[in-house]
Amino acid sequence: MRLRVTSQDLIQVRSDEARFVMRVQLTVTQVGEATSVDGNIEAVRGWVDVLGRRYDIERAWIVFAGEIPPDPQLDIRVSHQFTRQLVYVDVFGRLSEPNMRFASDTGTGDEAELVGLILGGESPGEVGTSEKTLSQKAAGGAFSLAASRLAGAIRGAGLPVDVLQVGTDLESESRVTNVTVGKWLTERFFVAYRRHFGEEDLRKNRNEAIIQHFFARHWMWEGTGGDSGATTIDLLWIVPL
Repeated sequence: MRLRVTSQDLIQVRSDEARFVMRVQLTVTQVGEATSVDGNIEAVRGWVDVLGRRYDIERAWIVFAGEIPPDPQLDIRVSHQFTRQLVYVDVFGRLSEPNMRFASDTGTGDEAELVGLILGGESPGEVGTSEKTLSQKAAGGAFSLAASRLAGAIRGAGLPVDVLQVGTDLESESRVTNVTVGKWLTERFFVAYRRHFGEEDLRKNRNEAIIQHFFARHWMWEGTGGDSGATTIDLLWIVPL
């Protein structure tokens, strides 16, 4: 028996963790109890959620070549724009034994540093004169990873939360000074509530609402407002420095 699956139009995939469009061209052959698959699945554009951050799909191919049992070849690259660099995550090789590779557009930092950046959200040189110790970086990564896992559990419970993040304000020496809870309203609109801890500063919000509109690649509007009356509206162009 042979079954051919071909999408004439792009197929839209939407969930809390990913939104993308894809093409499918597959031929499934059944001979006795054995099944082989030829063809490919391609994600044309979109994004996926990785530890609470949105990564753009640069390319994504799953290629079948008639293996029995099916064991397709992967060729996937996603990217996220951090403050000072665009970080790429590559997944390649067979589905049964996939490999991962990390790189950046600046070419700086080894893979271990990039993994730390992905886990903790902080790149080398972005902290200023007050360097964090290795243990502090590991703790920050653990906090972020735990927050991401908790956000997943919250989503699984049916509560309307897509992102739960912990962070440190640039001028603070504390490990964690703010907590953010957010929700993607659409593919391009994100709203969040952020609570700041630490010493009280009447010029800064302790309770803050955030609205982000990603209206083009690397372009976004961001508006913030809170209980101190501090309000900002920024047009941001996110590029490597």
